[in-house]
Amino acid sequence: MKSKNNLLIKKYTIIAVLVALAVVLSLFDRSISAAILSMFPGVALIFPYLKLGLANIVILIIIYNYEFKSSFISVILKSTILGLFSGLVTFLIGFTGTILSYFTMYFLRKVNKSSKFMIFVSMVGGFTHSFGQICANLVFYGQIDPDVAKSAILLYAPVILLIGIISGLAVGLITFKLNDLINKNNLLGTKE
Repeated sequence: MKSKNNLLIKKYTIIAVLVALAVVLSLFDRSISAAILSMFPGVALIFPYLKLGLANIVILIIIYNYEFKSSFISVILKSTILGLFSGLVTFLIGFTGTILSYFTMYFLRKVNKSSKFMIFVSMVGGFTHSFGQICANLVFYGQIDPDVAKSAILLYAPVILLIGIISGLAVGLITFKLNDLINKNNLLGTKE
């Protein structure tokens, strides 16, 4: 019994550290995006929501190495903690994309457990995250001024979705290599 408790403590400690890492990476990602957009104002017009999605590296690692309950709680914790650094509207829009992409990625991971499929899962996750945010923006800003909101959001939708796919590809490639290294060295302690 004591051994089982020790394993659970170790597991949840590692997950807590991973969630903290995801929060730090997300805040770092925001800083990088803000710096790029302030240095190149023209980029801000074309890519107003430029973000690499570095925290998704950690989320994918959690999805691929832990069961549903642990991975879902991790995503909720990460989003809630990040919500403390942003306003309610920003949190709700981001949370919508996060939940949609999480369930999509988790489902795809269950369909094909091969780590080689991870890059595709990440790309679909990037797309669905952007799609969820677009839908949330339409709902929220559509209440304020429906015509302007629809025109502006739908104008940028293809660009935002493309950014989601490209960042998903980059995140997937990094996570594929990193997850392989983690599993080879049993760094998460998930292998006996």
